[in-house]
Amino acid sequence: MSKRARLKQFQETAPGVSTTLSTWLVKSGYVALQNALDERRGGVYRTACNHFSSHAPASILLLVTGFDAWLNEALWILDPYASELRSLAEKPPDKRYCSIPKLVNGTQLPKRLELQTVFDVRHEIAHYLPRVVEGEGKVPEWLVDLHQRKLLLTSPHPSADFGFGNRLCSYSLAYWTWTIIDSAIADFLEALGESAQLLRRGAGIFSMYTRVCAPTRLALYDSDHNLKLTEEERQKKREK
Repeated sequence: MSKRARLKQFQETAPGVSTTLSTWLVKSGYVALQNALDERRGGVYRTACNHFSSHAPASILLLVTGFDAWLNEALWILDPYASELRSLAEKPPDKRYCSIPKLVNGTQLPKRLELQTVFDVRHEIAHYLPRVVEGEGKVPEWLVDLHQRKLLLTSPHPSADFGFGNRLCSYSLAYWTWTIIDSAIADFLEALGESAQLLRRGAGIFSMYTRVCAPTRLALYDSDHNLKLTEEERQKKREK
């Protein structure tokens, strides 16, 4: 079925009850985030505030897809009979995010560059293209900011650094993605005014990540599990 046919079904008002999917996507993303943290106890590359995680891309993909679905569900929940509101489903998620409060409450949310970056990361994961990237950080120019903020997995040895795909297997990147989505939803609900009450209960699930150890607190996690940073372990081996 084409995207146009799916949109047509959504935009045509029909009697009946529809269920949500975002909750289960986000919950699965949360489980993946927990697993991403647990991987730190294995034989992975560890830095003070990050580590390699095979579960990190899954957490990002499920979370951001869940957020995309949640925005579409909001179109239905806020007013299932408003055709103009439903037509926003045709917009990309970052533009849909800004347009919904404008149409519902007259509040125009400003464009969030970090939210656009979150969708860029999802796109890189969901439609991964293996390639050698030149330039700063050896990442696409639209992800250089993430490299500069040390959110992508990197090594202190430029001649033996991680490839682009492995850079996305970053616990810090996954956790950061959750913080951006959670903050974006808080602003979204505030912009909706009284209409936000229809969505607040379901939106709480996007804050689940706060139960998981933040990258800035990994030193405590390491202490609890008697873990050493990878470069420290290598240095000790060289000294023996």
